[in-house]
Amino acid sequence: MKYLFSVIVLVFLLNACKKETIIEQGAPAPEDVEMNRITANPWIVYKVTLGGTDIWNLGLIPSCQKDDTYKFRRDSSLTQYENKDICAGGTDSTESSWSFYEGRKKIIGSVLGIDDTATILDLQATTMNLLVNYNGNPVTVYFKKN
Repeated sequence: MKYLFSVIVLVFLLNACKKETIIEQGAPAPEDVEMNRITANPWIVYKVTLGGTDIWNLGLIPSCQKDDTYKFRRDSSLTQYENKDICAGGTDSTESSWSFYEGRKKIIGSVLGIDDTATILDLQATTMNLLVNYNGNPVTVYFKKN
C-alpha cells in the first residue's frame, strides 16, 4: 500500500510540474483584398469613355486634370494631387473622403470633379474601372497605378 501511495504521489508531482505548452492561436484575419488593392499606390486616370466613345482626348476633360493622381487611404481619406499641371485657381492637392458601398460593389468619392457613387466594374492590383453617372450619361473612368 505504501508503494502504491508513493507511485500516486510521484505521478501527481510529475503532472503538477509540467509546463503548460498549449498556445492558443487564433485564425488569421482574412485578407482585405479590395482594400489592399485600392490603397496600395496612387492611381492615375488614363482613359474616360462616354457611351463607348473614348472622350479622354476630345477636349471635354481639361488638360490640367489629366496628370492628376488619386490616393485612396485606409482611413477613408482621398487625396487628389494636381501634380505638374495645376488647374486655374486650384491647389496642388485636394482632400476629400471615400468609402466602399453596397458590399464593396461601389465606392463613394470625388474623381475628376464628380462627387458621386461609382460602380466598380473592375478592381485589380494595377487597374481599376469605375462607372459614374455624368449629367445622366454613363461614363467609365479607367485608372492605372501611377
